[in-house]
Amino acid sequence: AKRRKKGKRQEPLVRVMTAFKAFLGEASGFFHGLMIKLRLKYGLPSSFLKQDTLLAGRKRDDVRACHTSCHRLLIYLGDLARYKELYVTLGGQSRDWTLAANYYRQAALLCPSNGNSYNQLAVLATYSENELLAMYYYCRSLAVESPFATAR
Repeated sequence: AKRRKKGKRQEPLVRVMTAFKAFLGEASGFFHGLMIKLRLKYGLPSSFLKQDTLLAGRKRDDVRACHTSCHRLLIYLGDLARYKELYVTLGGQSRDWTLAANYYRQAALLCPSNGNSYNQLAVLATYSENELLAMYYYCRSLAVESPFATAR
């Protein structure tokens, strides 16, 4: 009888986690699609490594706004990847922060003067218990043109 009660208690949790995992996948797909549309509209490369992509006929402000939007989308994608590892990975499995870190690094390459991506990398470093790396990224998130204020 105890086994059935425990199983029934876990059923709602399993349903919620399944729904949450589906939500994370759908949200990631949405943000990826949006970023592809922005890149195509403004002729931006998929790597964002070439900052000189201001195409003829495009307004500088429009391309700058696209860069800012893509930066935000990369942060969101990193956050979704981080949530997936935090909340969806089963208990006995080790967590892999590589995907989240890659999104945050791409965001840092796109807007190196914005501290948000460095703050998110610091959060990942704390999960890995790498305090030195976390301190480096927290300091870097504050020592840029647009610091991430909550890192204080």
